[in-house]
Amino acid sequence: MTSDLLAIATVAKPHGIRGAVRILTRAEHVAFLRTLPDVVVAGTPTRVAAVAGTDERPIVTFESVADRTAAEQLRGSEVLARRVDLPEPEVDDDEYFRADLEGCQACALVDGRVIGVIIRVDILPANDVLVVRTDLPESRDILVPFIKDAVPSVDIAARTVTIDTDFLGFDVPERS
Repeated sequence: MTSDLLAIATVAKPHGIRGAVRILTRAEHVAFLRTLPDVVVAGTPTRVAAVAGTDERPIVTFESVADRTAAEQLRGSEVLARRVDLPEPEVDDDEYFRADLEGCQACALVDGRVIGVIIRVDILPANDVLVVRTDLPESRDILVPFIKDAVPSVDIAARTVTIDTDFLGFDVPERS
């Protein structure tokens, strides 16, 4: 499942009165944010006019956002970029586009049983977290830290992510 537009950041809140916003993104993504030809924010194509702040706390000004009121309307919106404008993930370094992980089947390491589907990937300060919608009797979502101990393997081509349920302390009940 590939999408032409990929989320690269989320607008956190306005900064100042001239339309700048603080964004949430990985520090290593800020450098290429400056080089993107255009992005889409809240459904509107625009350009990144300026990037300020630090890599850990970037402040971005979009050409289409003129003042604080307009910036406030963007709060919580994803910043989308075209896949072809982004550097390819370093698979050897376990990097993946979130869009490529979403929709993958989550399989238990111990026996390969499908326990659910990844419905989204949350970017949190400590590490990314896979949100897995289980198809178990309780049909609940589980949060899986996207670290090697919890997720020993990812196969984008096969659309599967292997989860070490023993490491997570999660029992996969037998289906009835």
